[in-house]
This record gives sequence, structure tokens and C-alpha cells, in this order.
Amino acid sequence: MRYVLLLLLLALPMEASAARVLTLEQALAIAVEKNYDIAKAGEYAKYVHGKYVEERSAILPQIGLNAGITAARDNGQPAFAGGGTNQYDRSIGLSLSQPLYTWGKIGAAIRAAEIGKRTAREQLRLAQQAARRDVTTTFCNVLLAKEMARLSADNLKQKERHSEEAQKKFAAGVATDYDVLAAEVALENARPALIKAENLLRTTRERLRFLLVLDEEVDATGSLEPQLAALPSLETVQQSALSMRPELLDLGYRVGIYNELVTIADSDNKPRLDLKGSAGWHQLEMMNTRNDGAAWNIGVFLTFPFFD
Repeated sequence: MRYVLLLLLLALPMEASAARVLTLEQALAIAVEKNYDIAKAGEYAKYVHGKYVEERSAILPQIGLNAGITAARDNGQPAFAGGGTNQYDRSIGLSLSQPLYTWGKIGAAIRAAEIGKRTAREQLRLAQQAARRDVTTTFCNVLLAKEMARLSADNLKQKERHSEEAQKKFAAGVATDYDVLAAEVALENARPALIKAENLLRTTRERLRFLLVLDEEVDATGSLEPQLAALPSLETVQQSALSMRPELLDLGYRVGIYNELVTIADSDNKPRLDLKGSAGWHQLEMMNTRNDGAAWNIGVFLTFPFFD
């Protein structure tokens, strides 16, 4: 049993030494690279850029390839058709559609998508700032927990020395039973504080590892000494926050998006003009007669949903 305990005690320093020691700058760099909230904000930026490209493409001509084969029979055909005949209709061609006037719908959609790109940029900034804040706070908590664990360990050693000194004095006849008992009680009271400090250090390290999305054990190195600097005034801080905070800028951009969405919704019951056309090849077969050749059409179409 003693050998097993000895092996466990020897293994503890090895596990601690195997931890990856990071500075604050290294921890922040890892957080920016691996943080899930930052990655999600980056993917949202790609999505918004795709919506912008999609809305911008609405002002360009839409060209499509159409092909079809149709077979039909109508017994209501005139008598000269023999009371009905089979018809075969084959066609292939290109179709063109170009919006001419949409009452501001397309322009509003493009502007909304462009503002959406700004909201994505601010959301990315917000995720980056939140990650830096959480990592910095937890990193400093690790340094503080290490210092508290060191102080608790030193306090326990000091209490052990006091207890040994009290026992020596008692053996020499210059201390009482109360002095020995008080030293032992102080020694036993120091052990829970050390256990608590070690557990706090372990949990803060795990918290830092969680924020950095790492599979290996991590540790922090650095100093907790503050860097003194001149503090700005309250008015300066408030003005800077109102003009620079990403969540406030994002809310302002969203108001702009909603204004454009109102314009889009308001244009749905307004007239619109579209240029539409097609060109290709058409074949019609009926009553043993087959005709084929080029076919095309083009026109301007008005759509006005005045009552629904």
C-alpha cells in the first residue's frame, strides 16, 4: 500500500509538468483561433455576404434553359380532324427575364443586405471581445489561484514548524499542554484551506482549457502586478462606449435593415414591369403533319396585385 501511495505522489509532479504553460498573449491568440462563438460569427459573415450577392443578382438578367415534350389528345376537335387526333409538341430554348421597375423593392433588398454585412462585422467584433474578456479574466484567476495555493502551502508549512516548536518547548518544560494543543489545532485548520486553494486552482485551469477549446492540460504564467495608467473621465468613457461598442452599432444597423424591409413589404402591392422573352426551336406534330423551326418572343409585362 505504501508503494502505491508513493507512486501516486511521484506521478503528481509529472502530470503538473506535462501541462501546457501559456502566457496571456498566447492564450488570447488561441482563443481567437479556436473559440466557437468567433467561428460562428465568422460563418454568419459568410452567410450575410452570400445574401448580399443573391440580392444584388436580382438586378441582372435571369437566363434559363427550357425544354419539353408534350403529348395530347382532344376528342373535341372538329369533325375534319376525325373526331380527335394526337398532338406532339417539342421545344427547346433559352428564356430571359429582366426586371425593369419594381417600385424600389430590389434596391431596398440590396441596401438591407449591405447593412447586414456591417451587422455581421460588429457581431464578429463582439464575439472576439467577449472571448478576450473571458480568457483574460480566467487567465488572471489562474494566476491568483496559484498564488493563493502557494500562500496556503506556505501557511501549512509554517503551522507545521510552529507545532514542532511547541512540542519541543513542551518537552523542554517551557510550554504547556495548551500551547501544544493550540499549535495542533492551527495546523489542522490550515489543511482545509490548502485543499480548497488546490481545488480552486484545478477548476480555474479547467475553465481556461474549456475557453481555449484544448484537449490538453493548461497552466498560466505571468504577473498580477497592475499597470498604472491615467484614467479617462466618465464622459469620455461613456462617449467612447456609445460610439464604439459593437452591440450598440449592431442595433443601429438592424434598425436600418428593418426600414428597408418596410420598403420591400410596401412594394409588394405596387405595379412592377419586367422584360421577358425566349428564343429556341419548336416542333409541332399533328395528323401526320410535322412542322418545326425557330421560335422567339419578347415583351414587356406589367404585374399589379391590386386585390388579394
